[in-house]
Amino acid sequence: MVTRSQIDEVQLPGLRSRVIVCRSLSLYYHLDFSKVPTAKRGKALNQRVELITPFQETGFYAIWKGASAMVWLWDKSALLARLPEAATIPCIPDSILVPEEDSTERMIENLEGAESQSWENGVLIGSKWVPLGGGGIALDRLAPTPLQPREKQWLIDVGMLLVTMALMLSMLLQSGAIMDLWRKGQMLETRLAEQEEGGLLQQHARQRAYQAKAQYVARERLSSTSQHDLINAVLTTLPAYTGRVERYDYQGGLLRLQLVDKNPEPREYVQRIDKLRAGGFILSGTQVQINGDGNTITLTANVRPFADRMKE
Repeated sequence: MVTRSQIDEVQLPGLRSRVIVCRSLSLYYHLDFSKVPTAKRGKALNQRVELITPFQETGFYAIWKGASAMVWLWDKSALLARLPEAATIPCIPDSILVPEEDSTERMIENLEGAESQSWENGVLIGSKWVPLGGGGIALDRLAPTPLQPREKQWLIDVGMLLVTMALMLSMLLQSGAIMDLWRKGQMLETRLAEQEEGGLLQQHARQRAYQAKAQYVARERLSSTSQHDLINAVLTTLPAYTGRVERYDYQGGLLRLQLVDKNPEPREYVQRIDKLRAGGFILSGTQVQINGDGNTITLTANVRPFADRMKE
């Protein structure tokens, strides 16, 4: 239990540990999400909290009643500085330790001070904390509290595990049927293998392999016989003031050259190199990039064979 002046640890029945945050350390908001689709209200709540919170890092607790959210905010950083365990233990406001009302005005006693509450149709529409007070409804520290999202997820995971175990047990009890299905599967695989061996699937596979091999041989022949001519043509076409070639790379139909040029004119490179034809190839999509060192440029161009050369 955390108040402005102290932290108390109390042993209570139950399996779940709780950090109870006094109303004096929190702010209360009643938020209406009636215009927000149900599936998007959780995300909308997080966004609204970020807008209204005065804290640098905010912890909050929310109770939904239809489209209305009853939300308590507190300074998460300050709480963790005083109680680091609050990072892993769910935090709740002490205001929820008193049963909810339908429509009424009432005063409850908090861990310190008191709180004036206004209820309407089961929703807390107003809450004001006062530092001194007495005679109000006392907190019920044993009162059950709603499950938080991670607790609900834990229960879902446990439920799914139990369902999975039940299904596995059912499968083990029906092992005879499973073995029969396995044998039928093996027979089906054998028949498919026999059909594939002498059927259309094998013929189509051979045809695709022959086509791929023919294309590869043609491109390899073009590349091996004409690439040298292409590179010589590119180097001859470069501007006279271009320095040495620092790096050369040609693969996958892309030519990349790194050249020394302290005062490059990218437009002149593009005009000279783009559409250049040599060795049965044509260059296109030429681009020039000035490198960060200020002394070199990178020239790239797409390389493709002439249409008539590919027919040879």
